[in-house]
Amino acid sequence: MIDILFEINGRKVSSRQFPNELEKAVAKGIRDKLTRAVGNIRDPMTGKSPKLKVTGRSLDKFSIKVEGSSEVISEVERRLAKNW
Repeated sequence: MIDILFEINGRKVSSRQFPNELEKAVAKGIRDKLTRAVGNIRDPMTGKSPKLKVTGRSLDKFSIKVEGSSEVISEVERRLAKNW
């Protein structure tokens, strides 16, 4: 018999926990990447930041909806096209 060890972000997880923990790690990675790419965007008139909604049926098939002024949406789309 072979030993199989599951580890995510340096933390050991059981084979039962692995799918959920992997999904959490990927979701956190997506959130962190979005934050780095667009986290400092603000509307020039109001100072409000964009709202992003990530939806999908799986981690490899998802979409991002952006809410905000037209200037904010354009800048978010530009940065995501460049950095994603």
